[in-house]
Amino acid sequence: MTTATREAFELAYDVQGTGDPVLFISGTNDDRNGWAENVPAFEDFQRITFDNRDVGQSPRATEPYTVADMAYDAKVLLDRLGITRAHVIGHSMGGAIAQELALLAPERVRSLVLVGTFARVDRYLSALIEDWKKTRRQLSSRDFARNAIFFWCGGSIIEGLGMDQLLEVVEPVVAGQETDAFARQLDAVTARDRRAMLGSISVPTLVLWGDEDTTVRYGLAKELADGIPGARFQVIERAGHSPLFEQAEVFNATVREFLQSVA
Repeated sequence: MTTATREAFELAYDVQGTGDPVLFISGTNDDRNGWAENVPAFEDFQRITFDNRDVGQSPRATEPYTVADMAYDAKVLLDRLGITRAHVIGHSMGGAIAQELALLAPERVRSLVLVGTFARVDRYLSALIEDWKKTRRQLSSRDFARNAIFFWCGGSIIEGLGMDQLLEVVEPVVAGQETDAFARQLDAVTARDRRAMLGSISVPTLVLWGDEDTTVRYGLAKELADGIPGARFQVIERAGHSPLFEQAEVFNATVREFLQSVA
């Protein structure tokens, strides 16, 4: 593990392999280990994973911030690694960060893969986020994870693995982030609306959405894809909000095909 410094933040990150760089950006509550089912499938690329501020081994914030601030963190990390241009893959909040990075520094982004994400938070998702903030303070990590699984995973994987096995995966992720840090990340997401700016994203873009996603519903994902010129929209079946985990083989093959098409 190595660190890169931006002001008071030292972002924990890993770099593996050689080849065209791919930057993986995690969603809310998730650290860089969330890409464990994916990174090995891209062995012919240079793979960069990192912990966003307020999660994992990166420092905790002491005041509110924006998704754009988190995108600046990612840009600084690329600077320090000497990477001039990278494919960028972002999940959920990480997809919002990826969009911001493409808006902030388009010359640094070779392509975008946006997974289970959005250009803005609608009333449904805003209400869901407020409920998460409240219940996370009231419940144990295990009880919160049990409730959140129904939104973070689709019915197919719950049916396939069972709740107990899924809890063994999700509970440590929940427990690894403090309640206040979780709330700060959610607040940053809630405040964001980039619909008016999507037309200025000019890099090849793939938007992926799981057909069982009850967190980011179809309308938000399709709105994002429709707003980015030339973006490709693809549905991953039998997956909820986390197709990178729920349908890892399909996800990996789909993303590899896309990256090869824009190489």
